[in-house]
Amino acid sequence: MKRIKNYLLLIAVMAVSVISLCFSAGAEYAICNYTEHQPFLPDHDTNRDQHGVPYIQVVDDDGMTSTSFYGTYKYSFDAETGVLVLAPGDDKKRSRILPQYLLFGSYDNDDIFYIGMEIDRSAIRHIIMEEGFREIYGTFSGLTNLETVALPEGLEKVGCLSFKDCRSLRNFVMPDTVRYVATCAFEGCESITRVYYDGKTDLDLPGDAATPPKIPQVNLKISQDGAIRLSWYDHLEAYYKPNRIHRDIADYYRVYQWDYQNKKWVILSSLQKERNYQTAKGFAKPGEKCRFAVRSINKNGTSTKWSDFTTCMGVYMKTPTLKVKALQGGYKLTWNKVPGAMGYQIWYTTKVNGAFTRYKNAYTESFTKTGLKKGTTYYFQVRPVAELSNGTYQLGYFSKTVKVTVK
Repeated sequence: MKRIKNYLLLIAVMAVSVISLCFSAGAEYAICNYTEHQPFLPDHDTNRDQHGVPYIQVVDDDGMTSTSFYGTYKYSFDAETGVLVLAPGDDKKRSRILPQYLLFGSYDNDDIFYIGMEIDRSAIRHIIMEEGFREIYGTFSGLTNLETVALPEGLEKVGCLSFKDCRSLRNFVMPDTVRYVATCAFEGCESITRVYYDGKTDLDLPGDAATPPKIPQVNLKISQDGAIRLSWYDHLEAYYKPNRIHRDIADYYRVYQWDYQNKKWVILSSLQKERNYQTAKGFAKPGEKCRFAVRSINKNGTSTKWSDFTTCMGVYMKTPTLKVKALQGGYKLTWNKVPGAMGYQIWYTTKVNGAFTRYKNAYTESFTKTGLKKGTTYYFQVRPVAELSNGTYQLGYFSKTVKVTVK
């Protein structure tokens, strides 16, 4: 990614060209009152409401919910030079996000309709956006003759498919206010040679790969058949608060397992796109400690950037088989030894289908209680507990419930 301090020069040159064209032709801004109505929004637009876009949910006579989106935009287009200038409408709140179909004219069928700008898309070669826009999505996708784009100050997000398949796009000016670029924003842009961006955020732009952030947490689940499942999110804030601006997911991930015998990391999966990894059953052995790590990877041409390791660990503990024997004034619980367990939790209830309460911790495979009232019925479960090397504890699966009535 090439950075230059005088990237505003390109904007100035293009702006002067457009102004001169408009004055020479006596052109003024045209107005587009954009409307979109459909049963569902495209995947990359489903969070429009969380980005503050005005919309209306409509329920028809059959109870089906659909969504309407609308906004007003100003534009000036010179077909001879191919320069398109876009500006927000008078209602800034309703035009700060560019919708996907804005440049696709108008379309209408039984399920979806939209009213966009009626211009020749194939004639668009240069795009200048004035200040006031905050986000763009797939608005400029498929503009195969587009060569230059100048985005405005104040823009924060370049969403998915924004410039997909713009095969002639060469020069790209991005303001330092942008803090998010989707990994698929420039998919199919084969000709980009210069990207002008002086922002402090390490974005994944064409020509260079951004350093991906460290994965905050990797979750480990060990099933009863010894299968391992790892899952993670690139950014927990991005998952729980999707209206926040954040970096997009990484291009790839690499999954490792720690080899305790040789004391080194071993690659389990390389350059996978999924945010989860699962092994076949029998991968872990009873009582065996397992340690895993995941790294994020961004690749762009010959450039590759890696995040730091994020680790997790666990112990494969089989479910204990619990037995109970009624005694005079009490009971005796016994269960099999679970490899890897340091102790066990005993849970009980006195009601059928009642909520279980944690009763005791045991460090052997039996527990006896006397001095209880005759005829009282108890229901018990036990589960193993393992202590991990990082000072945390892991809880195993509960045993099947057993029932006893005191003699």
